[in-house]
Amino acid sequence: MTKHLVLLFLFVLGGCTAQSKTVFIADLENLCSYPVDITAYEYSNAKEPFVLNKRVAVGEVIEVLSYISFNDELENSVPDTYRLDITANGNSLSLDKPGFLAQLGRSHHERRGNSIHAWKIRDTALCP
Repeated sequence: MTKHLVLLFLFVLGGCTAQSKTVFIADLENLCSYPVDITAYEYSNAKEPFVLNKRVAVGEVIEVLSYISFNDELENSVPDTYRLDITANGNSLSLDKPGFLAQLGRSHHERRGNSIHAWKIRDTALCP
């Protein structure tokens, strides 16, 4: 009986570890002619801090999304509480989850291997 329990445990464990993962990464390049302050809420489920605050110089690139998921659909993998705030010169711009996903739809996307999806956001409309 014990041998069967061990085999069952190994089968279940093997099934859990063999589940494929998808990685979603989005980088934002500051195309503004001035530095911007970036705050990304719930930007990652694997890196800390989970709220990103950073001043981004002209031309600098910053990661604004980093998610590992067992689901291969971006919309289902990013939490509803995701938000990207861009502030500069007393003005601000905010993208909630639907606005951010729409921005990704207009951005360069590449697939690396079978499981990594990467976007590069380069849009002067994001200059506040």
